[in-house]
Amino acid sequence: MLSGIIPSEIGETKSLVTLSLHHNGFRENVPSEIGGLMNLQQMHLHENDLRGSIPEDICLLREENLHEFATDCGGNDPSIECFCCTMCYE
Repeated sequence: MLSGIIPSEIGETKSLVTLSLHHNGFRENVPSEIGGLMNLQQMHLHENDLRGSIPEDICLLREENLHEFATDCGGNDPSIECFCCTMCYE
C-alpha cells in the first residue's frame, strides 16, 4: 500500500497511458501536473483519502484520450469534487 501525497513529478511521465493508484493511502489534492499527460487513457484514483477538486487541466484530458476516470466523487458527502469523472465511488 502506498501513502502520502501523489508527487507532482508524475506529470513528467509523458508516455503514461494508464495511471492506477486506487486502493492506497494517498491524501490531499490531485496534482494538476497530471493534466499534462496527453497520452493518458485510464486513471483510477478511487479508494484513497484525496480531497478537494479535480484540476481543470485533468478534466480537459477527457476531450483528448482519457476515456476512463474513477475517483471518490460519489455519495452524499464525496471526498473529492469531479465534474469529468466517468466512475464515482463512495
